[in-house]
Amino acid sequence: VCDTVPVPIVVPEAPKTPQAEPAPQYDFASVLPSGDSLYCKVVRVARSVSVSFQGSSVHPVGALVLPAEVVHDGLRYEVTALDDSALYNCRDLRTVTLPPTLLFIGRDAFCGCSSLDTLYTLAQKPPRIKGEWCFWEVPQEAVLMVPCRSGTAYRSAHCWDYFDSIIDTCEVPPLPEYP
Repeated sequence: VCDTVPVPIVVPEAPKTPQAEPAPQYDFASVLPSGDSLYCKVVRVARSVSVSFQGSSVHPVGALVLPAEVVHDGLRYEVTALDDSALYNCRDLRTVTLPPTLLFIGRDAFCGCSSLDTLYTLAQKPPRIKGEWCFWEVPQEAVLMVPCRSGTAYRSAHCWDYFDSIIDTCEVPPLPEYP
């Protein structure tokens, strides 16, 4: 198990931070403290978004904590989905933390994340995964850290069984704090 814990990313409240221009298929973008643009697409469910880093010229590196919510024009949106190819070819990502609000992961979302060694998920119930190749090129020895008493559900859920090492733990990283 990796000894490092991802550093939480706090999404700044608009309009204090400059807003990135959204990629054409997204409704808005938030600029993270790292300078990365998190592209957001409003989902039909009120105040819910699907997020991606595709469309950005720079991919996130190192540790990434996806926020449970983003703020745009004074409105809070819950992050419930990771888009198709959301982190495609983010080859320098080592750890990713998924929020407890995540319900759905799109096709090829982690495809090409060949340096990923730990994936933390804070969702008690495994998010549904679209397609078969979500974790293509993620090292099979990468560790999946899941909330207490949810390991069995992840081991039997579609595509989550890709991981040889699924660890049930209460020691998951904290979520970013929001004002």
